[in-house]
Amino acid sequence: MGSAAFCTVAKLADTAGVTQERTKKDLKKMIACGACPQGHLDHSETCFMVDDKIYDEYLEAEKAYTVRTEAARAEEQKQQTDPKEAELEAVKKEGNEYLRQIRTANDALPGEVISEKLDRLENVAARIFLCVGQHPEKLPDIRRFIRYYMPTTLKLVKSYEGFEGQPVQGENITRAKEEIERALDTINTAFENLLDTLFADDALDVSTDISTLETMLKQEGLTGSDFTKAPDHSKIS
Repeated sequence: MGSAAFCTVAKLADTAGVTQERTKKDLKKMIACGACPQGHLDHSETCFMVDDKIYDEYLEAEKAYTVRTEAARAEEQKQQTDPKEAELEAVKKEGNEYLRQIRTANDALPGEVISEKLDRLENVAARIFLCVGQHPEKLPDIRRFIRYYMPTTLKLVKSYEGFEGQPVQGENITRAKEEIERALDTINTAFENLLDTLFADDALDVSTDISTLETMLKQEGLTGSDFTKAPDHSKIS
């Protein structure tokens, strides 16, 4: 093994000119008799490690791999049993990544004007994702938003960041930055309108509830002049 901290059993067997089974038995004997007190074989007995530190690192890596594998398996099962829930989780994850990248770009940009526009963009986009998270039935309403509008917007923001980082701000760069700033105004207005439409059904439900309540109160004589006490004409001389 030379100075290597670990080596495959197959390579050791080939170097020693014996079978892998014989090699594993010899390694186990060396560990047991103290010839290599910190030696370890991995769980599949395909790799030999010479000390506890390397073995601990192996255990941590194997644990992390197991966690990732179980998470992937759970996600796959969720997609099979509840595809809508899986799609919602995927949208939330993708949305959070878009917001993270926009926020990072915003933090790197010194200009107040562009920063205000990106603050507005972050706020409305975050509210859209929050609304859909609370009302999964609205997910179909933002498919184009998540699949096209957000990635295209992020591309514009990244382009602006790249232009801003140029040491010389020539005419073309300045014009491009101004166009992106105007585009962000349009995007923000469009995203705010989208957010408003997501609450259209809720607003309609509220109006319906109010109309029904007013009708019932009126039928019961509990609205308007029904609360006014009629004058007592008997006291008039």
